[in-house]
Amino acid sequence: MDITVTFVGNATTLISAGGLTLLTDPNFLHRGQRAYLGHGLVSKRLEEPALRLRELPPVDAIVLSHMHGDHWDRVAQRGLDHGLPVVTTPHAATRRDGAGACSRR
Repeated sequence: MDITVTFVGNATTLISAGGLTLLTDPNFLHRGQRAYLGHGLVSKRLEEPALRLRELPPVDAIVLSHMHGDHWDRVAQRGLDHGLPVVTTPHAATRRDGAGACSRR
C-alpha cells in the first residue's frame, strides 16, 4: 500500500493511504497572522503553509489533537467542509460544536 505524507506546516499534515485521505490539526493561517491559544496566549505563524486550503485534495476526515487556534484556526473553521467527520477529544468536540462547526463522535 502506498502512503503519502505531506507536511503543510505546524501540526498540519495530509496523510493518504489505501484510498483514504486524513488532514491533521488544520492550520492555514498566513505568515505573520496570530492564533489564539487560550489564557491570553497567542502564537504567530512564522512561515506560509505548504498548501493553501483550496489546494487540498478531497479529504475524508480530520484528526484534531486538541482545540487551540494553532491546531484548528479560523481559516479552517470557515473553509473546510463542515460535514467532514472529525476525530478528536471530547473537550475539543464540545468546543467545536459551540463554535458552530459540526463534529462526529
